[in-house]
Amino acid sequence: MQFSYCSHGTERADDPLSYRAARLGPEAFESMLVYPDEGSQPDEILDLDLSSVQTLVATPGHPGNGVPLDEVRGRRLDLAYAGSCTAGDMTSIEMYARILAGRTVLIPTFIQYGSERVRDEAKRRGVHDVLLKAGVHMIEEPGCGACINAGPGGPQKGQVAISATNRNMAGRMGEGDAYLANPFVVAASAVEGFICGPEDLPKY
Repeated sequence: MQFSYCSHGTERADDPLSYRAARLGPEAFESMLVYPDEGSQPDEILDLDLSSVQTLVATPGHPGNGVPLDEVRGRRLDLAYAGSCTAGDMTSIEMYARILAGRTVLIPTFIQYGSERVRDEAKRRGVHDVLLKAGVHMIEEPGCGACINAGPGGPQKGQVAISATNRNMAGRMGEGDAYLANPFVVAASAVEGFICGPEDLPKY
């Protein structure tokens, strides 16, 4: 199999194969690929209607408390936090920027890079500046942060936060309540000050 990919500097974070290949090099990347046996056939084909999949948000107390976005849409928020190990990769950083470009956050919003490489890449691509212009407080040093109440962005007593991290058990991020959502929902909610999706934002 011949795999072509963009050279470093033009690869896209939303094209994970190209992104990975550009960093590993063609030989190392090819060695990781797995192929089916010649003449093999699938045992079963499943047809899935992905149009029925709903956006979920985890309510405070446990990441397993997933409910449809519609059930919590409009819930007032005090702050937003995203990034770190769970959603601080380049793909997620670009997702925040896609929503926040040309907009301004209404509530204190913190985004923490997952690694120095992601931070440097975001700056090189101009994504870092897009987020700063939107009013986001960028935490440039990667590491654990509000996810374990070890930095800005965690809800304190009486506060409600929305986050793209992976845990929201009582006391995990602080004494307040934390909802968990995907990067698009977190970014849109930061603009409006309440839980919502990108579809709720005014067109511009």
